Amino acid sequence: MPAMNGIHYITDSKGRQVGVQIDLRRYGALWEDFCDAMLAHASDGDALIDWETAKRRLHAGDQRPKRAAKSPPQRGTRAKLPRE
Repeated sequence: MPAMNGIHYITDSKGRQVGVQIDLRRYGALWEDFCDAMLAHASDGDALIDWETAKRRLHAGDQRPKRAAKSPPQRGTRAKLPRE
């Protein structure tokens, strides 16, 4: 992979890329976009309700149980990002 200013890959003892360090001064806006995409991906499969039902539940103080967080990706897998 070509070198990019402000992007540094972290590798394990076998040379596999396991992380990335990003210069937020340079790529802060892109990082926000990435975080937004990850949040959108994390909500895939959530049940949708209409606005009137949501308002009624909020006003009634309805406390739905929180769903379990998705487990983090396993090593060697890539996160799926929504396509535009």
